[in-house]
This record gives sequence, C-alpha cells and structure tokens, in this order.
Amino acid sequence: MFNLTSTQLLEKQQTAPSVEGIEQHHRYLFNSALGRLRSREAAEDAVQDSFLAAFAGAKRFAGNASQRTWLTGILKHKVCDQLRRMCRDHAVFESTSPTDRDEFENFEFASPRNIDPGVELERKELRAAIEHAITKLPSRLAKAFSLYECDDYSGREVCDALDISENNLWIMLHRARKQLREELSSWYAAAA
Repeated sequence: MFNLTSTQLLEKQQTAPSVEGIEQHHRYLFNSALGRLRSREAAEDAVQDSFLAAFAGAKRFAGNASQRTWLTGILKHKVCDQLRRMCRDHAVFESTSPTDRDEFENFEFASPRNIDPGVELERKELRAAIEHAITKLPSRLAKAFSLYECDDYSGREVCDALDISENNLWIMLHRARKQLREELSSWYAAAA
C-alpha cells in the first residue's frame, strides 16, 4: 500500500485549489466561453457551472497541471454541455449584440514583445476583419468553425457538441471557409 509522507501530504494540500485561486481566473474563463458561445448569459452560466464543478471536485485536483489549465478543461466540457442544450432546444444563436461586442474588445491576445508596430496593427485589423466576417456566417456554421478552427476542438468533439455527423461537419467547415474567403477578399485587396 502506498502512503504519503508528511512532506508529500503538505505539498498536496498546498496545490489544492482555493476559492480565491479559482476566482482569479474568472475573466480568462469568461472571455474563453464568450468566444465560443457568443452569448454573454450562456458564457456566464458555463463559467459558473465550471466553478461549481471545480469546488465539488477540488479534492481530485492532483496539481499535475496549473489551476488555469484544470479550470479550462472543466470549462471546455461545460461549453459543450451548453452547446448541446442550445442545439437540443433548437435555440437560434443570435449574432453578437453591441453589449457583447464590448466583451470581444476586452480579449487579451498574447503577442511577442519586439514586433514591428505596423505588423501588429495589420494583425489587429485582420483579427477584427475575421471576427466581423465570422459574425456574418449563419450561426451553426459560425459555431462549427469557431470550435474547430479557433478553439482547437477535435472533429469528434465538435460533432458531439453540435450533435451532427462528421460528414456534416466537413461540409459546414467547407462552406464557412468559402464564405469567409469571400468576405475577407475585400480586406485583402485593400491591404495589398
């Protein structure tokens, strides 16, 4: 039988997540959920469900990953649950409202420090053009594209979240890319 030494037990207790430790990741988790769900209320629900699951499963947190990584994993499952619920109820995904758009502008995108300001400006403009183009996609195409391309969900995970077949997913991704290419062609022409 394996017994923990007092030092190992103390280290394990120190890695157990605290309320303050978990809540410090609220903004990051909210922005992540908002980018996937495109609804402020649904994103807040997913974050709250994630916190409840984290508090309930705090004893199972082994400390093998950072708290943010652990919470992001929980959030990923809660977002899938939200998407399943929304699709099951045949809810119509609404495009981003002006109040939600403010949340998108508060995203914190990581960027290298010693980068040319002109290149950084062009990246910001491209990012804004892509976000705008995604809002013009039909809601199911936007969800499939965002989950697969932006959030790095696997094809199987997207299919499970949206309750669609793999063939349907690939067709939806093809259509989304085609529409985005058409929508962004004017941006590329202006940038050239």
